[in-house]
This record gives sequence, C-alpha cells and structure tokens, in this order.
Amino acid sequence: MVVLLLVLGAAASGGLGAALAMLGIVALLTGLYALLFKRRSWVGIPHRKSAALVAGAGVVAAFVGAGIAGATAGPEQSADKSASIAAEQSATATPAVATEQSTPSAMQAPAAAKTPTATPTPTPTTAGEAAAAAGGGIPKPDSQQEARLLADIEAINPQFINRKTVSNARNQCSSVLGGSPESSLIRSTQVRFTGLGVEAVTESEAEQILAAIRANGFCRAS
Repeated sequence: MVVLLLVLGAAASGGLGAALAMLGIVALLTGLYALLFKRRSWVGIPHRKSAALVAGAGVVAAFVGAGIAGATAGPEQSADKSASIAAEQSATATPAVATEQSTPSAMQAPAAAKTPTATPTPTPTTAGEAAAAAGGGIPKPDSQQEARLLADIEAINPQFINRKTVSNARNQCSSVLGGSPESSLIRSTQVRFTGLGVEAVTESEAEQILAAIRANGFCRAS
C-alpha cells in the first residue's frame, strides 16, 4: 500500500517517468534488503539470485524513469523560458515605441517664414504739406544747393547718401514748411532716411539732417 502511494504521488507530480523512477528505487531497495540481509522481503523474494535480479531491474527502471522525466520537463521548461523572454522583450520595446511615436520631432515642424516689415511712409500732417504734395509744389534745390546738401548729409553719416537722399530731403522740407511740430519732424526724418542700407537713424542725426535742410536755402515756400 505504501509503495502504491509513493508511485501514485510521483506520477502526479512528475508524470510517468517519475512514477517509473520511484518504482525502480523501491525495487532496488527491496532487492538490496533481501540480498544483504538474506531475508525474504515484503514481496517474498525466495533467494539471493532473485534479489539481485530485482535490484538490477530497479536500477534500470530508476534510470529509465529519470530519463523520461528529464526529457518531458526539458521542453516544458524551455517553452516557459522562451515565453518569459518574449514577454520581457515586448514589455521593454513597447514603451520605447510609444515614446518615439508620442514625441514630435523638432525637425518636422515647419519653420515660420519671416515676413519683412515694410518701412512706413510718412503722410502729410498739415493742410499746407498735403497741398504741396498734391500740387507738386515741393521745393527743389538747384545743382549747387543739391551738392551742398549731399555734402552736409554725408558729413552726418555717409550711409545716408543714396539715390533717395535728395528726394527724402525735399519731402522732409514739405513737412517743415507745413508747420509740423518739431517732435513730429524728428520722427518723420528718422522714418524717411531709414532704408537702402540705413538700418536706423538716431534723434541726434535726424536733428542734424533737419538743420542741413533748413540751412541749405532751397527749403522755402514758393
């Protein structure tokens, strides 16, 4: 009864191979008992030769059972190990893919095109200035006055000399004759003389340009 329970327990835990190995161990111990102590075992082995055969059969059964149990457990353990490795790799790769997909690349965002800011063109601020602009009555320097005007403006800043210098000075003269406030004249001078290579005109430079226009002699009401 005890042997049956041992064999059934081995079969339940390790399958056929474990049950055969347990049966072999029991046979080995039984044969050795009868062989060494020269007594009949619980199965009633009659003599030493039979005991030796039982012990030998027990050794063979134990080895065969152990081989079957190892062959059965090997694929199962290998499959479990492969499944575990695959699960770890999947868990490791998934966050990386999610992070890569959820993080937008800075190179994908199109760069915003810069729109150049147009330099505002000052409008006449008084009735007299508007009339001069509309009727073409803006004073114009003669050749000597123009040469002297360019020389005076170049002395202030050589960058102010370009193809629109005389035109800017005439338009500014119309603002002067129109009676615009001094602060407005300074501001309009800064605006008119900015551009064509001139990035900015300071208040001091605007004041000097106004002085050169007023002192030139051409800026008079007709």
